[in-house]
Amino acid sequence: MSGVSKLCRPLPRRSLCRMTSPPDPTPLSIVAAAADLGVSKWTVRRLIRAGALEAHKIGPGRTSALVITPAELDRYRGVMADGGAR
Repeated sequence: MSGVSKLCRPLPRRSLCRMTSPPDPTPLSIVAAAADLGVSKWTVRRLIRAGALEAHKIGPGRTSALVITPAELDRYRGVMADGGAR
């Protein structure tokens, strides 16, 4: 399913999200996204699992890196500014 864009959502076997191609040329790592949001990397992972943040898996396998686009961080900030629940 390489290159197929899907929304991140909880999947069986504790997977964080399906493997996708990031649409933005400058994706951020989970650590960089956490620093940008002012939260821990574990909080960002929980937000991804809960479906509050969309992430893209880079490469095959269970241990592949997840990246988040700057546009997705802006979308999340807008939701939180409007009183969205975490």
